[in-house]
Amino acid sequence: QLVARTIFGKEDISDVERTAAKAINFGLLFGAGPTKIELMAGMPGLYNLFMANFPKAKRYLDTQSDLARKYGYVHTVGGYRLYVPKDAPYAASCYVIQGTEAEIARRAMVYNHQRQLANPNRTYTQLMMIHDEFIFTSSRTNRVELRKIMDLMEQAGTEIGIPAKVDAKITTTNWADRESLDLSHAS
Repeated sequence: QLVARTIFGKEDISDVERTAAKAINFGLLFGAGPTKIELMAGMPGLYNLFMANFPKAKRYLDTQSDLARKYGYVHTVGGYRLYVPKDAPYAASCYVIQGTEAEIARRAMVYNHQRQLANPNRTYTQLMMIHDEFIFTSSRTNRVELRKIMDLMEQAGTEIGIPAKVDAKITTTNWADRESLDLSHAS
């Protein structure tokens, strides 16, 4: 919504404008160029409009591509080296962003594992990770323990300088029927 409000210069944005903003946000992250972004969004001139309003984004994308061309690799925020194919320097920013997300997720999993080892009587279990979501089994009433897990996950990003906001949803039968779980008052 912030991108849509900025590039279209108004507070109330339409669904079409929000969709266009999403197309450019995700398109840029995954290495799409102006033609692809404008095709996905269905809005000619959108790429230039975005770049005019977010010049630091253009510098970031160009810098990552330049580093990939010059060295053949880029670094995540945590310092991990990722090699970029020589024919795809435009994808360097995607490597950095997704690689940094993977670093945060790995840290969160390690912290959770250490907590599980230190707490053999715990009432929760981490089952799996799907993209950027961690799936746990737990009692709905186990709010204090769940809040501690979320704090560890947020800490994983903060330690490398990326504030990571974590929220919780709960379901008992169907993934599509998830509901938010407010843990802000659990301590």
